[in-house]
Order: sequence, then C-alpha cells, then structure tokens
Amino acid sequence: MLPTDPKPIQGRIPKRPKISWNAAIKRDFPRPQVSFLVDRFSQVLTKRRSSRMLSVVSPEIVANVIRRSLQVSDFGTGPNNGRLRKAVLSAGAVHPIKGLFFRGYSEILFYDDLDDAFFEITPYNNEKWYRFVDCCAEVLPQNNGYWLLLFADSSDTKYLYEEPDSLIWRDAGAALQVLAMVSNACGLVFCPAGLLGQNGLDSLTDKKPQYIAAGVAAIGSE
Repeated sequence: MLPTDPKPIQGRIPKRPKISWNAAIKRDFPRPQVSFLVDRFSQVLTKRRSSRMLSVVSPEIVANVIRRSLQVSDFGTGPNNGRLRKAVLSAGAVHPIKGLFFRGYSEILFYDDLDDAFFEITPYNNEKWYRFVDCCAEVLPQNNGYWLLLFADSSDTKYLYEEPDSLIWRDAGAALQVLAMVSNACGLVFCPAGLLGQNGLDSLTDKKPQYIAAGVAAIGSE
C-alpha cells in the first residue's frame, strides 16, 4: 500500500514539548572554534563509506558530530513562529528527529537540540535496555565506539499535518545522511545498523506513544 500524502493543518504552530527523562544530568562538551566542513565537503561526498569495524572514540568527538548535525541554526519568527532551521532538511521545518548516543549499558547521552545541551539519562527499565544493547552488539560485534539512536518526537508533526507518517521517515533519512557525512568529515567511521531501536527507546522513556524510534547507527574511529 502506498503512503498517503500529508496535508498541512492551517493556523497551527509547533508546540515543542519537552521530553521527560529519568534523572537527567546535564553534561558540558567543548565546542569547536573552527569549521571543518567547508574544506572537506567535496571529499566527504566522494569518499564517504561505511565500515563494520569501529575503534574507540571519545564522547566529546561524538557529541561534536551530533551537535554539528542536529543543532538549530535559527528559530522562526512571525509567520514562521515555531519553525526551525538546521543543516538537516525537514518537511515544514518541524525537525522532529532527536539523537542520543551510548556505549555499553551506561553513559547514555541525549542531545537537546532546542537548548543545545547534552544530558546523561538513566533507563526507566534496565532489563529492557540491556537486551537492546545486546541486540546492537549482535548486529555489529566489532563496534568498539559508540551507538547512536535516532528517534522522532511525533507530537508536533501529528499536530501540524494530517497523514504525517511519511514526513517523519523522510526526516529520519535526511538526519541519518547528514550524520554520516559529518562523521566522515571528522575522520570517523559511521555505519547504519539496520535496527529501528524501539525497544531501547521504550526502556528510556515513560512509554509516551509520540516517541518513535527512527534508526540505530554505530560511530567510532578508524
């Protein structure tokens, strides 16, 4: 069955609800002072590749990749109130795709794109989280770097559009591509894992249905 085209609902602006995590602790990571993307952009387009062997990488470098990819560059005003501008494309400038990264069972770090801040979070359900991490390791056993879990907060997309599902999946694909390119520009290895990650996401949230897992990837050094 083909997806139904979405239809904007007139007169609405995004609500941008905050995500409630379990015992979140803010983490500060240094911001790079010099842009590295301009000089390497053509190389990234021609040489980007995936690898199933990933070595250890620092959380500061991974945080830099996620921030560069998902950071808000402009908040809409006037008729564009509630809309966002990012490096990643998004239908309607809604940008529902969020990112968190982890290594092993602990040190789960969520990037809050609206506040441009990282928070270390704790699972609501440890057993379910452990099973998810084990599943990731089975898919890419040679990943010694970090895992990235993308998910959508679908509440605004559903509020602003009728038949919104295809928009979320298109936005997720755009976010995954930009993350792969930025990883390569940083000299890192990036590999989509073929998992959606809903079980892992459910263990981290209070099971609100608007949170939809949108893909898992591995990120590490050469």
